[in-house]
Amino acid sequence: MERIRSNTRMPTREIRQTVYEEYQTQISKWVASNARKMALKMIQGSTEAQYKKIWEYCAEIKKTHEGSTMKIMFTPFRGSGGNPKFMRLYCYLGPLKKGFKDGCRPIIGLDGCHLKEIYRGQLLTAIASDSNNGWWRIAWAVVEREATEQWAWFLKYLSEDLKIENQCYYIFISDQQKYCVQHMYRNFKKKHIGLALRNRLWNIACCTTVEMYNKAMDELQTIDKVAYEWVKKAHHHWHWCKTYFPTHVKSDMIVNNLCKSFNAHIKDARDQPIITMLELIREYLMNRIQRRRATMGKYKGSIGPLINEIVETRVKHSSQWMPIWNALHEYQVKGPRGAQFADHWPPSTMPVLDPPTSVTQSGKPKKARRRDVTEGRDHGRRLRRRIIIHCRKCGEVGHNIAMCKKPPNEETQQGSNRSFETQPSSQQR
Repeated sequence: MERIRSNTRMPTREIRQTVYEEYQTQISKWVASNARKMALKMIQGSTEAQYKKIWEYCAEIKKTHEGSTMKIMFTPFRGSGGNPKFMRLYCYLGPLKKGFKDGCRPIIGLDGCHLKEIYRGQLLTAIASDSNNGWWRIAWAVVEREATEQWAWFLKYLSEDLKIENQCYYIFISDQQKYCVQHMYRNFKKKHIGLALRNRLWNIACCTTVEMYNKAMDELQTIDKVAYEWVKKAHHHWHWCKTYFPTHVKSDMIVNNLCKSFNAHIKDARDQPIITMLELIREYLMNRIQRRRATMGKYKGSIGPLINEIVETRVKHSSQWMPIWNALHEYQVKGPRGAQFADHWPPSTMPVLDPPTSVTQSGKPKKARRRDVTEGRDHGRRLRRRIIIHCRKCGEVGHNIAMCKKPPNEETQQGSNRSFETQPSSQQR
């Protein structure tokens, strides 16, 4: 019993080995499996007993967690000699409600996962994004199946807790095709296979301006017109393209990874009876918040670690760009090799213009600036040192041997020959 208590997922092979070592008896896999089920039932309590204690559990949560919301729905009829049957449970803990309102972005992810205990069902979850791009659990509900009726029941109580009344402040993202790009791509690749089309679709989703979005759509149309029509007929790009995301959300999330990450952490809890599962989820969240709080207490930065990494990466990328100040409140930015995002300028409805016709100009084209009549030839030039030139042919001043037209002077040539003869001797020394 104690070994199963310490390891509730002990395999039957290990149970059989333990029985053989302690009692020198061999048992079958079926006996070992039934023994593990009986031990777990004694440790965790029966599933039926936990459903009968669900009202007391909700009352205790409201007592110990101020501001919590616990709602239960059950069948309105009674069977012959029986009690009403449990249908749904909604849970929103007060501390989580306060943390969401104080430090999370107004973006909420919705997802559901299967429960694997005896009575099965679905666990609907609402996850928010905190200021460090991490996930923050908001609320969850245990329902009989994942359908429109169950989601409407869950979102009804969630909207009451968040006080959502016909406003566009909160942004919801789900695992449906029209909201999550990852699920949208799964439907896209059923008919449009290939790495090139995959990259084009994600490139469209990651565009941040209307000009970039139009250019990416034109590139997709050039590669595959059928894929272009599929993307064009998909749900409105306001829900999955960064270009049209509202700026007050301060998030560029295009996938529903928040919910997937949480569902992976509670994988073992989904095998347990209802109260045991709810307690494992609550304790896990409590320990996680405490660990993150202790870690952030030692952090010295003014923003979250993940956000700081994003900022540092973009600072390195922006070091290649040069700002030019206009002496007021605006800047012009030039990129490497003079790039200025000409492809992202707003489109024009005017006709496309061709280059002008080449016209021959009169006279020789001049590159130098025409001088004013008041400017001399040496205007603005630095003074030069005068050098006196002597001709080696005639010996006169003012020209060299190449421009000399006079007969040679014998004395001058003999002097120049002596100078040539002395140079090798000086070099030998």
